[in-house]
Amino acid sequence: MFPWQTSDTGDEETQVVHYNPVSGEWDPDHSCRQRHVSIAIFVNAWRYWHETQDKEFLEESLAEMMLDIAIFWTSIADLDPTDGKYHIKGVMGPDEFHEQSKACGHGVQDNAYTNIMVVWVLRRVFDLLRILQPEVCARICVDINLTPSILQRMREMQTKLHVSITPAGILEQFVGYTDLQELDWKLYRKKYKSVGRVDRILKAEGLAPDDFKVAKQPDALMIWYVLTPSEISSILSGLGHEVEDEIGFLRRNYDYYLNRTSHGSTLSFTVMAKIAQLCGRADFEWEWFMEAAKSDLYDRQGTTHEGIHCAVMAGTIDIIVSNFVGLRERNDGSYCIRPTLPKHWQSVTLKRLMQGHWYELTITKKDVKITLVDGFSSEEPTGPFFIGHNKIMVCPWSPITVEYNTIISVKNFFDLMWKTKFVRQSIVDAWFEGNEPDPGCVGVLRYALQSLEAAPKADGGFVQLVLERRRRVTVEMGYEIQSIQKDLSFLERGVEGFFEWLAEEYGQETWEEVLEAGGEFLKEATEESDGRFHTFITDRDGTTNDYCGRYVTSIQAVYNAVCLATFSKASA
Repeated sequence: MFPWQTSDTGDEETQVVHYNPVSGEWDPDHSCRQRHVSIAIFVNAWRYWHETQDKEFLEESLAEMMLDIAIFWTSIADLDPTDGKYHIKGVMGPDEFHEQSKACGHGVQDNAYTNIMVVWVLRRVFDLLRILQPEVCARICVDINLTPSILQRMREMQTKLHVSITPAGILEQFVGYTDLQELDWKLYRKKYKSVGRVDRILKAEGLAPDDFKVAKQPDALMIWYVLTPSEISSILSGLGHEVEDEIGFLRRNYDYYLNRTSHGSTLSFTVMAKIAQLCGRADFEWEWFMEAAKSDLYDRQGTTHEGIHCAVMAGTIDIIVSNFVGLRERNDGSYCIRPTLPKHWQSVTLKRLMQGHWYELTITKKDVKITLVDGFSSEEPTGPFFIGHNKIMVCPWSPITVEYNTIISVKNFFDLMWKTKFVRQSIVDAWFEGNEPDPGCVGVLRYALQSLEAAPKADGGFVQLVLERRRRVTVEMGYEIQSIQKDLSFLERGVEGFFEWLAEEYGQETWEEVLEAGGEFLKEATEESDGRFHTFITDRDGTTNDYCGRYVTSIQAVYNAVCLATFSKASA
């Protein structure tokens, strides 16, 4: 167990009373119960090893500390024979406003962030034991008394540690949280203007923040700051909670807890900005980034002269790397880059250590440049990096530049589809001139498809795009995606291969029914006339809908233009 606050002695130095400037009183301070600090130490140690691959340091120092932290969490959990679950009581989460609860008196029971992260820690224990040399592993286990029975308890806790999710899909911050009172935020903001430290306000009014659904900063949401949605889903699945829609689950919890968070700490802004971007709700991303960046530059809390807030500074860098540059590690150890630079930023250049290799990244409005500059021992390529659907491997001192198109706004969508219009037109022209289409044009279509497929999805698979500042619209891009998929199949397979592909897509039986219906239509149309076909075809799918020209993104597909033009020439 590590202290929440300490000095050069390493002892617990957290204050036991806290001055409330609103009431003028000294209140008890229970923040030393934030045992989750040891989880953060474990996470940082694991990530240090993962990024540096410094196995000597891992075996000499890190591993013992990490395993000892895991033993602590194994010891603090109690197995309840009535429900067969392990429970962790008497702790505080990152929230800091809830110091007591009905479930266990001081602290709270089964804080969601703490318990989920404990399962993650215990999973990494067994990864760590596999990484260590057998003799090193044996020595450490003896030194810290890591016995087979403790390891068995660690295995059990991975499936039996209690985490509560409501029927509405809300991850309960701790046992009893959903039974607390709602705070009238509108009333308190009107009365006090600033409600960042609403805990002090409530105490001054003779009330207790423990009784309300209020938070100083993200608590349950913190798991999405530390882990990926798929990691969280995997942990919850092991605990008996199946999450069918990872991003939908995140969005429900983000919306729920955002409305109950006071942002009483500058750390709140950095955490919320990262999570908001992850779930496609980055309306306040820039404002939150600037609030965090200015906290010490402008001495917002009047404490800079005593020391800067390093965690907030690190958080602002994390927003630049994770949000604006869009660099994130995937569960399989690869990296994806999905840039969303602020409008007034033209480029970002940074160096980053990843899995023992130093890379230099330069991100502009249109492309990403990656260079492996240090930390390599051979000419073998490293990676992979995924930019859109492009899988990139990087060789030493051989920069690779990849274009990207991040669709986050309606304008991005319109511009991309308008670009495909001219590309498709040139391909059709080349077709009827008897020439092969320009490979570059085909590449543009493939690139457009990747961009559309990578657009941020909302619930139900729809895409949420920015219409204007803090206004979003939900767009269904399925037709545009299918249209480009068909074009690429048409260009790559030829006419006969394209129809074979369509038969596979539709299913042979359905495809034959479509062909039969089309043949009957043509037969009737020509029999009723002089043998010529007089129907005027308007829409890109060959129908006579009157709405086809109303969509900016309604671009006629290559396969459609070629087939209709060929048919028209044959019928002339």
